[in-house]
Amino acid sequence: MSKYSQALALWQRWDVRTEAGIDRRLDNFRVLFAYHSGKIENDAITWNDTREIFENGKVQGCTGNPRALFEQRNQKLCHELLKSKIAAREPMPHVEILHGSVDELIPVAMGRELAALDSRVHFREFEGMGHNDILHSARRQIIETMSGSARP
Repeated sequence: MSKYSQALALWQRWDVRTEAGIDRRLDNFRVLFAYHSGKIENDAITWNDTREIFENGKVQGCTGNPRALFEQRNQKLCHELLKSKIAAREPMPHVEILHGSVDELIPVAMGRELAALDSRVHFREFEGMGHNDILHSARRQIIETMSGSARP
């Protein structure tokens, strides 16, 4: 059994049905996930700032990078949005993974492997693009994907 299958089975056994239950089960993982996800792209992100944002909704006395705080606040907003959808047992929507073939931060194989885990996930590789190139070079394709006009 893969680690993904083990994690899925554990989550299903827990039978979490409330936002409070999600917070209880995910506990500190939500902060760890947000910190490490953010750190991949922005080295200015700190553990303390991420924890403060998740626990208190703000950071007091910050002398760091405001962009890092903004990015971590977005992580928290995304967590809150997904938490309510998970608790409401909303079905998973169609997911697009857009990945540059020469991504210097996240190996393209990771995107392919993630997409292979569920039939509702579609992987789209952009030849010759790095991690941050897609946003600028493939803007039209991103908009098409988000609007649903580029779905397979």
